[in-house]
Amino acid sequence: MNPLSRSGSRALALVLVCIATLAVTLGTAVPAEAARLNLHRGSHGAQVHLLETRLHRLGLLTASAVDRQYRAATVNSVKHFQRNHHLRANGRVNQRVWNLVARAVQAKAARPKPLPPPTGPAPAIVGHRGAVTPDTPENTLASMHRGAAYAAVLEFDLRVTADHQIVLMHDVTLDRTTNCTGRVIDWTLSNLRAQCHVGSQPIPTFDEVAAYAETTTLKIAPEIKNADISDADLGQVFDIIDAHGLQGRTIMQSFEAPVLQRIHAQRPDLRLMLVSTQPVTVAAARAAYATTVAIRLENLTAAQVATYKQNAIKVWTFTAIDNPTLDQAHRIHADAVITDIPGQAKAHYDG
Repeated sequence: MNPLSRSGSRALALVLVCIATLAVTLGTAVPAEAARLNLHRGSHGAQVHLLETRLHRLGLLTASAVDRQYRAATVNSVKHFQRNHHLRANGRVNQRVWNLVARAVQAKAARPKPLPPPTGPAPAIVGHRGAVTPDTPENTLASMHRGAAYAAVLEFDLRVTADHQIVLMHDVTLDRTTNCTGRVIDWTLSNLRAQCHVGSQPIPTFDEVAAYAETTTLKIAPEIKNADISDADLGQVFDIIDAHGLQGRTIMQSFEAPVLQRIHAQRPDLRLMLVSTQPVTVAAARAAYATTVAIRLENLTAAQVATYKQNAIKVWTFTAIDNPTLDQAHRIHADAVITDIPGQAKAHYDG
């Protein structure tokens, strides 16, 4: 053989080795003849036992049939598997079928296990900014009315205007939720009333919402959004609560511990809630005089809820937006869930 022929033979051999290696790496079919794997009726031994164990894990073979013997039950389960994978259903196992069965077992093991159903009492429903729907914008009297039909608590946000009036608004600016722009604190109430609206709804004052809450039996959870709110403006908030007899039905909330500390200094009779995206320590809650914490749902575990409760701290969580998140709040035994969908929450928990 000339050197060129020998070189060509070596190159061909190298290509074949690479192809075989790639086939194994990618888990593609390897001819049964090359692997000498041919399990069929009458086969027995360790390979059959492993195959049967895998078929059992896939729910295709009963435990009693895992017996190292390639009997009719094994043939039928292999045929079932082959049909499910669009293969010729001959009941025999070559390397390709063997690999597919192995991968199917791995894929099943990797699937997340179904969560157990929630147990115990469902959380109380807190209407997040009332109840928000396409035709009911957040933090409006309309959203409070809609939320009141389903919730135990109405939750909303308070901000101070340029002339020191207290209105409902979540953001620092008006841009996202209204037809106006700029910071809330740069607008007077009269100008807000004259020029701005949330959808088709006017921007309500806290006094208007408190007057509505007075006609119900619901609790309210106003959140102070201005971290630097003055004592005088806090005093206005307290005056409105008192004027409508809501002292016993109010839980004041803030992300800012110093705000809660200032509220406690002026009104130790009001209940307080410290809000945080991440779990806070029991010591931090107590330092803020909070008897309740509200923690973002995806960051809260049942063990953390239990720790809070063991220390006489109630636990709210936010924000549930669908049935799975409602179930998650229920599963971790939160006392209350702040939700955009109080109507759906009530139907889901009652159902």
